[in-house]
Amino acid sequence: MLIYVQLGGEGKEFWIESTQTNYEATSREPGAEPGAWRMEVSPKNANKEANFLHAMVVSPISTVDKNRFQYTDLNWAERVDGENYTLIFSKTDNYQNKISFSVQKDTKAVFIAGLVHGKWKTQQGITYEVKEFENCLFIENIAQGQQSLTYFGK
Repeated sequence: MLIYVQLGGEGKEFWIESTQTNYEATSREPGAEPGAWRMEVSPKNANKEANFLHAMVVSPISTVDKNRFQYTDLNWAERVDGENYTLIFSKTDNYQNKISFSVQKDTKAVFIAGLVHGKWKTQQGITYEVKEFENCLFIENIAQGQQSLTYFGK
C-alpha cells in the first residue's frame, strides 16, 4: 500500500517539505512552469527498502483517463497494464528460472525487467536473449492468454 501526496501548484512551485520553504526560481523559457507540479511517493509503512513502479503518459489534459493503468501484484513482480502493453518488474534480485503471466487480448507488447541474463524460451519455443547488465526483455506481438518464459542458460 502506498501513500500518494500531490505537491506543488500555485505558491508551492519549488516547495521543499523538509524545510517547509517555497524557494524562489525563475523560468528559463517564457510560459514554462518549472517544478510547478510533482508527486511524492512513499510506502505506507517505513521499510529498509521499497520498490516503486511509476507509469506515466504525457497527453493533453482533456484526454487524461485516470483508469488508463491497471496495477497487479504478482507476488514475484509488480505489473502494470496500459492500453496495449504490459510492464512487469521483478521485486527482488532472486531471479526466477520460470515466470508465468497472462497477456490480455489488446496487448501488443510486454516489457519484463529483472531477468537474469542469458537465454529464455517461451512456451511456443521462441528464444529470446537477455543481455548482461540489461536484465530486461521486450516482446512484441505476443500471443494472448497464459504465457511462460523458462530460463535455459547463457
